[in-house]
Amino acid sequence: RDARAYALDELRAHMALAWACTLLANAVPSETAASVACADRALAALARQTAMSGEAQAAQAWLEVERNRWVAAEEAFRVGLAATPDDTEMRLQHSHLLGALGATAAAEDEAKLALANDPLSPVAMLRQSVLALWRNDDRDAAALLAKAREFDLAPSASPELPMLLYARGGQFD
Repeated sequence: RDARAYALDELRAHMALAWACTLLANAVPSETAASVACADRALAALARQTAMSGEAQAAQAWLEVERNRWVAAEEAFRVGLAATPDDTEMRLQHSHLLGALGATAAAEDEAKLALANDPLSPVAMLRQSVLALWRNDDRDAAALLAKAREFDLAPSASPELPMLLYARGGQFD
């Protein structure tokens, strides 16, 4: 293999490490400080390169969400989506941020773009289902959840969604 292939592998490894550390910060609160520091180091290594700038911005954006730095997260998403506008996962993450900030119309727009990018994505269908629930459109939420399940969305993915639908429908058995 040539040096360029090794350099690309190194970029991918730093990107994977950045994502892993960012996700760990969310999943294991006792490790948040160490995980954020790890993600920062991995992203700093990526910043010296440009081949994965869109994906690096997505990781940076989510890391800023973990830090509750909403403006910095929004800026990182903006830059990342400008670099890679057809990145379904980044659009879904951006939709999560926008929804958390109360910008539900913008969250829905991002989720629609994510699903348009990948119409077979069960995660994008799940996001649409959550947003339908927020709109109090239980029928659409249930249909989108069922469709996501048809596309192999694990039952453990967002278990609160079917529970809310059952509760809202008075199905307590």
